[in-house]
Amino acid sequence: MSWILADDGYTVFFNRDEAKTRSLAEWPKIQQRNGMRLIAPRDPDGGGTWMGANENGVTCCLLNNYGPKSPIANGKPISRGLLVSAMLELDSQQAMLNALDKLPLGEFRPFWLTIFEPKKNVVLAGWDGRQLRMTDRNIPFPITSSSVQSHEVEQHRRAALPDHIDEQTLLYYHSSHFQGNLSKSVCTHRAFSETVSLSRVRISAHKIEYFYIPGAPCRTSESATITLHRKQQSTDSRTQDILSRLMKMNLSSSAFRRFPNR
Repeated sequence: MSWILADDGYTVFFNRDEAKTRSLAEWPKIQQRNGMRLIAPRDPDGGGTWMGANENGVTCCLLNNYGPKSPIANGKPISRGLLVSAMLELDSQQAMLNALDKLPLGEFRPFWLTIFEPKKNVVLAGWDGRQLRMTDRNIPFPITSSSVQSHEVEQHRRAALPDHIDEQTLLYYHSSHFQGNLSKSVCTHRAFSETVSLSRVRISAHKIEYFYIPGAPCRTSESATITLHRKQQSTDSRTQDILSRLMKMNLSSSAFRRFPNR
């Protein structure tokens, strides 16, 4: 995942890598949930999503954290994609961070969650199975995740970064195979897994654009762009009980209705 920050918004690029046996994702579309309009694709296996943006211009992205191994609180984990779906219904970066701090994360496998909001620092939240850490300082660029050879893959992808960063060079970067290494490049091709989509979310002063390629970007010509009007927030931020809001969400996992009141 890589990004560019601007005065009135930002652009985020995200490659999704999955096992070849996983179901094809549903293309991103405009949705309305609990009074919030948003754009997000959907994973039919887990029921959630890995990336989305809401009408307030807040984007939430999830990467699996393959490093730590830890037991799941109730034996069967909740899909991490459902967490992203829940976050997108909240109106600000701060509301998402407040919710994360209160949720029973022991029911999720480890993850990295990156949250963008116009005119705010990028925030990276990491759950390692035992502790939640949040920071808006010294965030690695790009943020990368790999189920095999994590350190080597991270080094390879950083070495492939273009000298000049703009939308065109990052689009090429996310479609490339640096030094011909298919298994470590940002556009990944392995025996049992590969890059299955490229998302680019662009937030500007008045609109949200979600550009989507439904396959490996190096060989997929099909694409779509979905546009949503960006809501202009007032200076008075909404007040809400974050836990109550999450518990009322219409999510497919019953585990979200077991959240303790704390």
